[in-house]
Amino acid sequence: MDTGRVGMRGKEFKCEAEVRQFEFSGHADRNSLFEMMKKIKGNPKVLTIHGDSDSCTKFADEIHEKFGFDAHAPEAGETINV
Repeated sequence: MDTGRVGMRGKEFKCEAEVRQFEFSGHADRNSLFEMMKKIKGNPKVLTIHGDSDSCTKFADEIHEKFGFDAHAPEAGETINV
């Protein structure tokens, strides 16, 4: 985050994306995550990846309904382009 560079597959690349860090517990409950999302400005793409497929899909749907964010629950092996 400090250098604007990222290492991947043994090479270093300049990161053209805006990168932000959010402080929250990986064990935060649904309501805590919603509280965090209230503070996000803009229209980020949100990926729900922690949980079984059905709960991730439901959570992504709720995020989209509540905040209008582009939220998606990727399937195992799915490639996400950013």
